[in-house]
Amino acid sequence: MAQKVIDKFGDEEISIGDYVLSRGDLLTLIIMDFVIRIKEGVIKKESFGTDSFYNGLLEFPQYTRPVEIDGYTVPEVLQSGNHAKISEYRQFHSIEKTMKNRMDLFEKKLENIDEDLEFKKVYKKYLKNK
Repeated sequence: MAQKVIDKFGDEEISIGDYVLSRGDLLTLIIMDFVIRIKEGVIKKESFGTDSFYNGLLEFPQYTRPVEIDGYTVPEVLQSGNHAKISEYRQFHSIEKTMKNRMDLFEKKLENIDEDLEFKKVYKKYLKNK
């Protein structure tokens, strides 16, 4: 963004990541999306409670219908209807994805592991299964 615009209108600068956008309207859309998502009553907590960063980890992989496309299928456990197994699968894959793509986030999560007993329990189970 042009410095003169920041100087005239800006109260605070916000970083949305380490990349360059081609146009300012894209930044505006990103910030609007964020603000709208966190406004109480706009989206139910169940809908964003597993989003990336909400709990300090990246989101687990998402799958949609149909179950199979060109040989790529939705994992059996997600088709099983066993909610406990599905939850475990999602938690484990969230841990793996964060470790692979954002070790900085994962290390921060581990630093505060004693404050999040649910994560501590899941992480111990994850380590046992690996």
